Amino acid sequence: MNTRFYSEIENSFTSSRLSVYKQDGADNLTCLARYLYNIEVCKSLYSSLNIFEVSFRNAIDKALSRKFNYQKLLLLRKTSMQVLPLW
Repeated sequence: MNTRFYSEIENSFTSSRLSVYKQDGADNLTCLARYLYNIEVCKSLYSSLNIFEVSFRNAIDKALSRKFNYQKLLLLRKTSMQVLPLW
């Protein structure tokens, strides 16, 4: 791999971010391949994590609304006087 190319990428991403992928002494090409693989893994998990996050947040809202006898717990945004759900 071209050393200058890797240096430019390292400057953009920071060496501390990429160092995780080189802990076992991997070369620059392997480091970038691992970084790109990690991006693909994250992309594949995004939908599942999103569904979990929304479901979990709604379950908390329902539990707290029942416990405190509210229909919806609300937060008042002072800057616009707009009422927003707390979670």
